[in-house]
Amino acid sequence: MKGVLTEPNCCREPYFGVDLDAELRQWFEANLVPELKEEYGEGLTFAFVLLDNDLKSRWSWQTPLNHVAHLLTIGGERCHEPGNVIENIGGKLSFTLEHLLDSAAAHDYPELLREGNFPYKGAVFNYRGFTGGVSGLPEDDDPEVFKRIVDEYVEQRRRIARLAVKISKVKEGRPLGRKYLRDIDVVRDGHLIVDEA
Repeated sequence: MKGVLTEPNCCREPYFGVDLDAELRQWFEANLVPELKEEYGEGLTFAFVLLDNDLKSRWSWQTPLNHVAHLLTIGGERCHEPGNVIENIGGKLSFTLEHLLDSAAAHDYPELLREGNFPYKGAVFNYRGFTGGVSGLPEDDDPEVFKRIVDEYVEQRRRIARLAVKISKVKEGRPLGRKYLRDIDVVRDGHLIVDEA
């Protein structure tokens, strides 16, 4: 499988002024990391990958890690070692992107497997509009933890988007593009604006 993940290559653009990667990482480190380490041990090696929806037309089963929006890890450099969790996610996503199925379907459709696939649960196609995967937990736990992280991500986006829509409806002094959600920043002095209308 070609394509090697080094750093997420998008989501550096703020979402209505908010660094979503930093928000998700902060939630992950404060909430999920302690829980996962308590359940699976301090030596846990774990990775979460979310593909970049803005580059969906470029996603390729041959290079599934080339368009990553978010990468969360536990275990530092161990995650990047050959044969470890990030490579596992790439193998799962290869199957998922080629067949538009969760990687768990590899068990039911072994005839679809090809060299480079990692035929285990953990890559999820189109959960709440997002595709990606996790690796490092017992196989049955991988998809559930992926969905839990995506649920938090969706809630963060929802909260920010609702605020942006609210700001866009303020007509007094509204710039022309604002009704189309252009040039809206929901952050002021490092904090979300809670009441703009």
